Amino acid sequence: MGKGKHFPAVDTAMHVLKGAVVTVLHLPVTNSAMMKNPTSGCLVVANPAKQQPTQEQVQEIQQLANEKISSKTPLEEIVMLRDEAEAKYTANPVNETYIYDSYGVPPNVKELTLTLIPDWNINCCQGPHVQPGELEGLTITAVKVIKKTLSISFNLRGEKNDGGPTVQVGGGSLKGERANGKGKQEAKSSQRPKNEKPSLSMRVGGLVDEVEKLRGIDDPEVRRQRIADVLFQSMRDCENAAYVEGYSARMAPEEERALFNSKRF
Repeated sequence: MGKGKHFPAVDTAMHVLKGAVVTVLHLPVTNSAMMKNPTSGCLVVANPAKQQPTQEQVQEIQQLANEKISSKTPLEEIVMLRDEAEAKYTANPVNETYIYDSYGVPPNVKELTLTLIPDWNINCCQGPHVQPGELEGLTITAVKVIKKTLSISFNLRGEKNDGGPTVQVGGGSLKGERANGKGKQEAKSSQRPKNEKPSLSMRVGGLVDEVEKLRGIDDPEVRRQRIADVLFQSMRDCENAAYVEGYSARMAPEEERALFNSKRF
């Protein structure tokens, strides 16, 4: 989970939520997992097709996650040699999920700590964790499609925003944006010709524009998370554009992840 602050209950909720996301949406690769504080977090998964979940799908994800918590299914922490773990879970993924996230593990690491919820989720994660049955439940507070990722924010039960999940696009709810027309207007303004390949400078300029737009979001928590999500994805986009333009410098995945988790934006 990177080098930021670690909250065991939120970490455990991430694993439970990820299993539900894979079950409903079949998106098995995690791009980032941010623990905001002891009672809330944000899971970001790769979403190559840019699919926008329906309200019903989000409700199903939340329901399945809370059913898994109520079932008190045990969470196991397993230490394995890296070669053995890779061979075993390449052949037998758990609920469509492999042991690594998109940012991987440094090649010098030879022994892995795996977190397993049987038939639900597996991940190379050192924890520490609590048992799923120790959680009261979770509530999804925001779901946003950001380029080719899907960002899902949640609170642990008993905290604020205990209402039902709300699918969000940008900083507002889907319902609100459709009502005032902003959703269509923003989507239209962000479109590019299909064959256009933005240069590195164009991507950096576009990032500045995106962050400026987010300054208008009133809720500071929503604004901060949106900026974090945009910056994290843009780091990857700028890296790819730099390769195209001949640059050779590259930030290692673990360094990129540590920077994202430090939340110094």
